[in-house]
Amino acid sequence: MPEQTTGDLKVGCNFDATTAKAVHGKSIILALFAKDGKTLLAVAGQQGLSWSIEAENSETQTKDGTGDWAVRYAGVKSWSASTDGLWVPDDEGRKAIVTALKEGTPLCVGIYERTAIENGMKYVPIRKGLALVSSDELEAPSDDNATVSVEFEGTGECWCRETAQPSDVEKATISITNTLALMEG
Repeated sequence: MPEQTTGDLKVGCNFDATTAKAVHGKSIILALFAKDGKTLLAVAGQQGLSWSIEAENSETQTKDGTGDWAVRYAGVKSWSASTDGLWVPDDEGRKAIVTALKEGTPLCVGIYERTAIENGMKYVPIRKGLALVSSDELEAPSDDNATVSVEFEGTGECWCRETAQPSDVEKATISITNTLALMEG
């Protein structure tokens, strides 16, 4: 095997770069805000979630201009979210979802990266927006756990961490401390 006599193979490959680290799915949760706008309700029993942003783009072509190629134009955008997991009937998040569906009222829905901090949890927003509950499905097989799946349809623009200013991300980050642990310590 020939020896390398010049150059540095590590140039351009920063093995210490924090930007190359992926976020594990178990750290991302769906949460709602209570009507008071101050209480974060992490929906209990979550096992999966998704958030989708879509655009209804239009297409055009002309015989004299585009030939064999379609030209696309950006159209109306929309977003939706869903979560599924174990059915926890007494959970405040579940109650808020069912109430919003029955009453036809929007919820402030968000997905957050959750990390432990001293005496509590920190929730950094990833996506947020107002949404209507479009479905709430309960499944109870005789040989397994009762599960639920919920679909949300966004109403208006959604907030995205990737396009937000760092100061807005910091402003929207929520820290919840365990007041009991603070009093005991």
